[in-house]
Amino acid sequence: MSGNGSTTPDSAARAAALRDAVDGGFPSAVAELSRLVRIPSVSWPGFDADAVAASAEAVAEAARATGVLDDVRVVTAGAGHPA
Repeated sequence: MSGNGSTTPDSAARAAALRDAVDGGFPSAVAELSRLVRIPSVSWPGFDADAVAASAEAVAEAARATGVLDDVRVVTAGAGHPA
């Protein structure tokens, strides 16, 4: 889009490609997010630390799978839960 609000053929093609990419990736993104929200991940004293760790690792794996980030790690703060 130019400064006056009109679109150029190049910007229209990019917008169409973006719409196609979003449309194509939307079902898998919803499925991945649905999978992630099913993992118990509330952290408070007495909560199952394994569930929190599983949630943290699932989110980290999803981030790794994007291929966008060079370094994705699950870390803990001292003896605490993953962050």
